[in-house]
Amino acid sequence: ANLPLFDGIFYFSNDGQNLNMGLSSFSSEVKAYSDLFSELKNNNLIVIDEIFNSTSSEEASALAVSLFEEINKVTKSKILISTHHQMLKISMHQNTHFLSANVGFDPIRHQPTYKISVGLPGSSMALSIFKTISQKNSHAKNIYDKAEKIIETKLVLYESLLHEVSQKKAELDKQLDIQ
Repeated sequence: ANLPLFDGIFYFSNDGQNLNMGLSSFSSEVKAYSDLFSELKNNNLIVIDEIFNSTSSEEASALAVSLFEEINKVTKSKILISTHHQMLKISMHQNTHFLSANVGFDPIRHQPTYKISVGLPGSSMALSIFKTISQKNSHAKNIYDKAEKIIETKLVLYESLLHEVSQKKAELDKQLDIQ
């Protein structure tokens, strides 16, 4: 592996809510990113697991994109994030300054493959996973059916497209492995 040297390495992951300080999950994350600017050097690696996961997806996506742009305006940082926010995945995929990737998912076994696919955002597969895992629960079918109706919009079309692309990529990978 060719690993670059960084002046600073930063990792954000856990829920830092602190009721004594009056910080919710979201506000503690905002504080952490605000504090980050005083710690940044010129060349940093910033790793963020599930950015702004405790607020609305649209606002989280807008804030994340703006945060990344501001960090890159003042430093030469590399930022690695994980997210399920659709708008953020679309923004990152469409912006040539960012590189989309996803962890592969086996749609038959409903398990991650842990194989990284570069160039495409991934589908969360939440409805499918929910349906598979909760199938023995007597309420699960009603919950699944109602949830599916609620999101029968562009989100479903986008998720379906990502699922289809993932399936085709898995089939191609199998064919390449055979050869």
